[in-house]
Amino acid sequence: MFRLKIRSLIFPVILVLAGVSMAQEKVDSTVTGNSKQRAEVTQHQVEAITSQLIAPCCWSETVNLHKSSASTAVQDAVTRLLQEGKTEEQIKAAMVAQYGERILATPKLEGFNYMAFILPIVALLIGGLIVWHYLSRTRQIGQKSTAIKNKTLQDYDDRIEKELQNFEN
Repeated sequence: MFRLKIRSLIFPVILVLAGVSMAQEKVDSTVTGNSKQRAEVTQHQVEAITSQLIAPCCWSETVNLHKSSASTAVQDAVTRLLQEGKTEEQIKAAMVAQYGERILATPKLEGFNYMAFILPIVALLIGGLIVWHYLSRTRQIGQKSTAIKNKTLQDYDDRIEKELQNFEN
């Protein structure tokens, strides 16, 4: 009987030990693999953030595409800030503090910067209204001139008919 109890306890104990062993291996692989995964995530994060920043040397291209010492310095700064645990917004705020608003590839939607987004839409609407107005006036003028031409032609036809009748008489 005692033997039966030991046998019934051995199987759950072996399962628990196997589970603990597997969990320990998973923790070990997570700890050692985490730095590799973090480097990949950091590289992806660096790309995502540097694609939103303009290179401060010539202000013509985003940092992730530009090849200059200034863009490399910005990439290094972004990498360092990410490793410190800063968020994307904190990093962008730090870059704005260092280089000014000009470093942002897309301006913030506040103040005068609204004009950069609203003005093209307003210009398209005004241009569309001008074209519509021009086309509708051109059509009206064309219809009026056609009516005048038809009336003039009718007058000429009547005059020719009268002259033909006078000529025959």
